[in-house]
Amino acid sequence: MTLSRLATDDTTGSIVAYVAEGEITQDEVKTFGGIGVVKVEGLQELLAFLCENGFEHHVAINLAHVGEILVEAFDKYLGFDTYWHNEA
Repeated sequence: MTLSRLATDDTTGSIVAYVAEGEITQDEVKTFGGIGVVKVEGLQELLAFLCENGFEHHVAINLAHVGEILVEAFDKYLGFDTYWHNEA
Protein backbone atom coordinates (compact mmCIF):
# COMPACT_ATOMS: atom_id res chain seq x y z
CA MET A 1 0.00 0.00 0.00
CA THR A 2 0.99 3.63 -0.41
CA LEU A 3 0.36 6.34 2.14
CA SER A 4 0.70 10.07 1.66
CA ARG A 5 -0.01 13.36 3.32
CA LEU A 6 -0.19 16.88 1.92
CA ALA A 7 0.08 19.80 4.32
CA THR A 8 0.65 23.52 4.26
CA ASP A 9 3.88 24.98 5.61
CA ASP A 10 2.56 28.18 7.13
CA THR A 11 6.04 29.66 7.63
CA THR A 12 6.84 29.52 3.90
CA GLY A 13 3.34 29.61 2.42
CA SER A 14 4.00 26.39 0.53
CA ILE A 15 2.53 22.92 0.23
CA VAL A 16 4.65 20.00 1.43
CA ALA A 17 4.12 16.25 1.23
CA TYR A 18 5.41 12.89 2.29
CA VAL A 19 4.96 9.50 0.68
CA ALA A 20 5.76 6.00 1.94
CA GLU A 21 4.90 2.44 1.05
CA GLY A 22 4.22 -0.61 3.17
CA GLU A 23 1.86 -3.52 3.60
CA ILE A 24 -1.42 -3.93 5.45
CA THR A 25 -1.19 -6.66 8.07
CA GLN A 26 -3.92 -9.00 9.31
CA ASP A 27 -3.58 -7.84 12.94
CA GLU A 28 -6.91 -7.58 14.75
CA VAL A 29 -7.51 -4.24 16.42
CA LYS A 30 -10.27 -3.92 19.01
CA THR A 31 -11.28 -0.28 18.70
CA PHE A 32 -13.64 1.87 16.66
CA GLY A 33 -13.29 4.01 13.57
CA GLY A 34 -11.50 3.52 10.30
CA ILE A 35 -8.32 1.83 11.47
CA GLY A 36 -5.80 -0.69 10.26
CA VAL A 37 -2.29 -1.91 10.93
CA VAL A 38 0.43 -1.26 8.39
CA LYS A 39 4.04 -2.44 8.29
CA VAL A 40 6.40 0.26 6.99
CA GLU A 41 10.14 -0.40 6.75
CA GLY A 42 12.11 2.21 8.67
CA LEU A 43 9.00 3.38 10.53
CA GLN A 44 10.95 5.01 13.36
CA GLU A 45 12.87 7.14 10.86
CA LEU A 46 9.63 8.12 9.12
CA LEU A 47 8.02 9.07 12.44
CA ALA A 48 11.08 11.12 13.41
CA PHE A 49 10.83 12.99 10.11
CA LEU A 50 7.12 13.66 10.68
CA CYS A 51 7.68 14.99 14.19
CA GLU A 52 10.72 17.09 13.27
CA ASN A 53 8.88 18.67 10.36
CA GLY A 54 5.48 19.25 11.97
CA PHE A 55 3.49 16.81 9.85
CA GLU A 56 0.18 15.42 10.98
CA HIS A 57 -0.06 11.62 11.19
CA HIS A 58 -3.41 11.08 9.43
CA VAL A 59 -2.85 9.97 5.84
CA ALA A 60 -4.54 8.95 2.61
CA ILE A 61 -3.87 5.39 1.50
CA ASN A 62 -4.02 3.48 -1.75
CA LEU A 63 -3.91 -0.31 -1.80
CA ALA A 64 -1.39 -0.29 -4.68
CA HIS A 65 2.28 0.70 -4.66
CA VAL A 66 2.09 4.08 -6.41
CA GLY A 67 4.57 6.03 -4.31
CA GLU A 68 7.00 6.73 -7.12
CA ILE A 69 4.16 8.12 -9.25
CA LEU A 70 2.91 10.34 -6.42
CA VAL A 71 6.37 11.70 -5.70
CA GLU A 72 6.86 12.58 -9.37
CA ALA A 73 3.44 14.26 -9.56
CA PHE A 74 3.80 16.18 -6.28
CA ASP A 75 7.41 17.25 -6.80
CA LYS A 76 7.95 17.58 -10.54
CA TYR A 77 4.54 18.69 -11.78
CA LEU A 78 2.98 20.44 -8.78
CA GLY A 79 6.17 21.82 -7.24
CA PHE A 80 5.49 20.51 -3.71
CA ASP A 81 8.49 19.84 -1.49
CA THR A 82 8.06 16.05 -1.12
CA TYR A 83 9.75 13.58 1.24
CA TRP A 84 9.91 10.07 -0.30
CA HIS A 85 10.36 7.53 2.48
CA ASN A 86 11.69 4.75 0.28
CA GLU A 87 13.30 2.03 2.40
CA ALA A 88 13.08 -0.62 -0.34
